[in-house]
Amino acid sequence: MLSPSALLPFLLHHLLLLLLLGTALAELAPPCDPDACRLPDCRCDGVTSSPGGLRREQTPQMVVLTFDDHFNHHGHADLRRLRLFDLTRVNPTGCPVGATFFVSHTATDYIIIEEYYLRGHEIGVHSITTKIHVNEHNPILTTKILMIYVPLVSWSGTEDGEECSMMDDGACTQPQTADEMVEWMWSNFLRHYDTNRAPFSVFLHARYFRDYPYALEGMNMFLDRLSQHDDVFLVTVGQVVEWMRHPAPLSDIATFKPWQCDRVSLQRPTRCVRTLHATCAFRKPVTYLNTCSPCPCLFPGLGNPAGSCEDDV
Repeated sequence: MLSPSALLPFLLHHLLLLLLLGTALAELAPPCDPDACRLPDCRCDGVTSSPGGLRREQTPQMVVLTFDDHFNHHGHADLRRLRLFDLTRVNPTGCPVGATFFVSHTATDYIIIEEYYLRGHEIGVHSITTKIHVNEHNPILTTKILMIYVPLVSWSGTEDGEECSMMDDGACTQPQTADEMVEWMWSNFLRHYDTNRAPFSVFLHARYFRDYPYALEGMNMFLDRLSQHDDVFLVTVGQVVEWMRHPAPLSDIATFKPWQCDRVSLQRPTRCVRTLHATCAFRKPVTYLNTCSPCPCLFPGLGNPAGSCEDDV
């Protein structure tokens, strides 16, 4: 049985499930009262104005880049080419950009995940069943992990046309070249930037750049184009949430605490020492686990998140 300290604070994954049921329950739910539902803790759905009543030109355009599923050396190699790992790609404030990783358990390299956390990126979980796995084998993340799956963090946009839950959704018509990809992404971005500046979300699976060879070049070109605008910020899901709770105009962004550079170094624990790296091998199932924690007796899984020996479960 898990101790209370091992339980992560909020299962926002449930929020997604409830919202998916929203259509069926709409007739039973009372209308949202904007006088009672106010920031920083509440905001009515369907509101298209910027939080805080900011004008478009006062509103920072946020871009949210997220990666789903297991993450290992393949994805790490891709992101190094996007300059998301070496901290050289920065926002207009001079602070490193941030991304959010919703990781699953099997095939994830926890040593790499720890490195991304140490560099100021945000770590989330892919589902309820994997929350314990990430917690058990990333000790430094025990109190810092972000419990969200699909982050519904934008106010209503105004775009129309083809809709996809993920950028690499099979229902979406994919571009065929890097140039086509840039124009495809840029036209969608402008629907946010030129209207109410709702956060522009780029939801990807970690395998995306493997499935579409041109995509890495296209994404680099898109991020480079974004960097030419001094009112566009590549931020984490958590940073968007904090801005929505406490809206700050562009003129105050340099002093907006949740977006400061110290998120990269503030209270970050010492990284995993290479001599302590462990590659744990298992027979059932036949698989491996990279971690800085001691190797568990069994491969961690549902019902045995700590990987305890059968006699101890």
